[in-house]
Amino acid sequence: MASDSSEVDAALVAHLASDATLAGLLGGPHVYFDLAPQGLTAFVLVRLVSHAEEAMMPGATAYEVFTYLVKVVIQTSSGDVVKAAAARINDLLHYGAMPITGYALMVVNRRERVRFAELDDVNRAWMHRGGVYDVWAAPTDA
Repeated sequence: MASDSSEVDAALVAHLASDATLAGLLGGPHVYFDLAPQGLTAFVLVRLVSHAEEAMMPGATAYEVFTYLVKVVIQTSSGDVVKAAAARINDLLHYGAMPITGYALMVVNRRERVRFAELDDVNRAWMHRGGVYDVWAAPTDA
C-alpha cells in the first residue's frame, strides 16, 4: 500500500495541537488545517503551500518535501502572546521530531519567518506570526 501524503498534514496538526504550552497560550488546542471555526480569537492555521516528490525508480518515491505555512492568528493589538505562540511553534517544528503514519521524518526546518497584522471589517486588529516550514519525509512503504 502506498503512503498517503495527507498523513503528513494530519501529523503536523496533531503535533501542534497536542502541545500543552501552545494550547495554554491559545486558550485550548486550537490548531486547524486551512480554516478555523468562526468565533475563535486565537488559533493556529496550517496550510500546504507546495509538495514535491523525488523518485528513486519508476513507481517508487525516495522522499517527499512538504512546504507549509504555519501561523498563529490572535485578535489583539498587543504582540506579546502571538510572539510567544510563534516562538513555541518554532521550538516544536524547527529541527524537531514528530511521528507520521507511513513515513520516516527526515527533517523539519523553517524556511522563512512570517509576521503581519490586519484589521477586520469592524476595525479589530488580528496579529499573524509564524513561518514557512519544509517537512522532508520518506515513505516507509518503498
